[in-house]
Amino acid sequence: MPNIEVTPTSEKRLVRGAAVTQLMPAKYPWAWQWYLDGNSNHWTPGEIAMGKDIGQYEYELSPSERHIFTTVLAYLTTSDILAMRNVSLAVMEKITAPEVQMALMRHGFEETIHAHTYQHCLECLKLDQTDIYTRYLRVPEMNGKFALSNKYLKKALELYSLETKEDVIEFLYGYIFFALIFEGVWFYNGFTPIFNMNRRNLMTNTGEQLQYILRDEVNHVKLGAEIIRGIIREENITLDPNRIRTMFLEADTAEETYIKM
Repeated sequence: MPNIEVTPTSEKRLVRGAAVTQLMPAKYPWAWQWYLDGNSNHWTPGEIAMGKDIGQYEYELSPSERHIFTTVLAYLTTSDILAMRNVSLAVMEKITAPEVQMALMRHGFEETIHAHTYQHCLECLKLDQTDIYTRYLRVPEMNGKFALSNKYLKKALELYSLETKEDVIEFLYGYIFFALIFEGVWFYNGFTPIFNMNRRNLMTNTGEQLQYILRDEVNHVKLGAEIIRGIIREENITLDPNRIRTMFLEADTAEETYIKM
């Protein structure tokens, strides 16, 4: 049996910590509770029938409404794949507390459910999947949002470890963009056109699934905010308000361009 070094729970840290193998007692009880709550909220898209939406998409939606609907699906499915990759490849591997790692693993799994949901809708409505999945490459207004995302998330993806405080700071700015803008602002705005249709009793099957996804995304933002605050405290970081403001202004400009397409 290999010799495993056991590190005291008191030495747990969010980043740049020792390889702690003790899950309990949790130093970050909010992360463990988040993980438990996420399991209680578990759902799958196959639970929701799409019969009503199939008829409405074919016979009741106007051409402009179909354009809005497919644009929303095209944006959301690409976004959730990016979110899944970011959580799994750029964030979780840099977190060193096991209870927070478990919460992030649940987060990443929920992103796969969201991507499955959009695929479920595409299959039921018999939409052109090649068109939907490649639209972000062909539509400049949509591509601009992903280009901005890559600008801020690229550094976090490329950092294989957080060896210095400067590394942590760069990672933190990327994570702030992901948790507070990508998931906290853009996803919410992305759902609203479908929710508007729901208010008129249109595409309510899809809308029900997006309501579940919205619930997940709200929880993702809460988890991200806790992690961000914790890293700031533990690493004694002072954020640059001008850099944060620039980030949000760029995101707002990209969003305004997108919604006017």
